[in-house]
Amino acid sequence: MSSLRALLAGRPAIHDQVRPDLATSALVAILARARTGQRSAPSLSIGAWKSGEDLFGWRDPCLTELYRVLSRDFLDGAIPTGWAMVNQDGSSHPRHRHDGAAVSGVYYVQPGTEPTAPTIFELASGEEAVVEPKFARLVLFPGDLWHRVPRVPSGMPRVTIAFDVRR
Repeated sequence: MSSLRALLAGRPAIHDQVRPDLATSALVAILARARTGQRSAPSLSIGAWKSGEDLFGWRDPCLTELYRVLSRDFLDGAIPTGWAMVNQDGSSHPRHRHDGAAVSGVYYVQPGTEPTAPTIFELASGEEAVVEPKFARLVLFPGDLWHRVPRVPSGMPRVTIAFDVRR
């Protein structure tokens, strides 16, 4: 984990085109679960649907494989806890951080309608790092890095998988 923390150096690390096949399959699995009427898990998000933090325990092969890829290829073997978010039609996620997480991440399954709602990170320098959602983009960041998602435009939902590696 120390090599990963050094890599991040207080800023988001972006990896594009991470297993697009898994993003396509994950979209189907997540939207099916969200549309069953399953109540959203508690979240700071305003107007969004959130799965429970058992996402990687769902019996969907794409999510099992994504878990393996994240742990093996990006998290130095660490075990992430993940959940899905479906933001649409004006939903947003206020400023927050993932206390208790050494490393956090977001995998953009579907970026949403153009113009998309970015993830905005607040860097220690006082600057902001604006990360645009892109299909199959993976962003890793220190769990204590403040971030937010502004209002999501109406139209196609913005679907993400978020995860934490606990300290």
